[in-house]
Amino acid sequence: VYATGGAMLAGDDLATLPRDKMPIVRALSRPTGVAAAFNDLTLSVGAVALANGVTRFALFNWSDAPCERSVVFAGKCRVSDAWTSEDLGVHDGGFTMRAIAAHDARLIEVVPATNTAR
Repeated sequence: VYATGGAMLAGDDLATLPRDKMPIVRALSRPTGVAAAFNDLTLSVGAVALANGVTRFALFNWSDAPCERSVVFAGKCRVSDAWTSEDLGVHDGGFTMRAIAAHDARLIEVVPATNTAR
């Protein structure tokens, strides 16, 4: 959904979706109106530039084995999991998400360390 800027197609019965999955659906159901810019045709890493210097990166693993995906950014930034709000720390110049499960995706949010907007 984030990669498209807001188009959402769900095959799940939302009435029976486990409670622990609802935060993900809520996070995805807020369209940005901005499609991701992918760095190559593998569509593995896409960046969505939001307001106040915030960038969300969609990290996809299309393979049958776990993988890692890396993103590059300018300066020190706070990185968090956009679906769970888990703080992944402050990183300088880039971040690597390790062990993305096979056929899975992660959405991370990167905010300049000097920016408190979220």
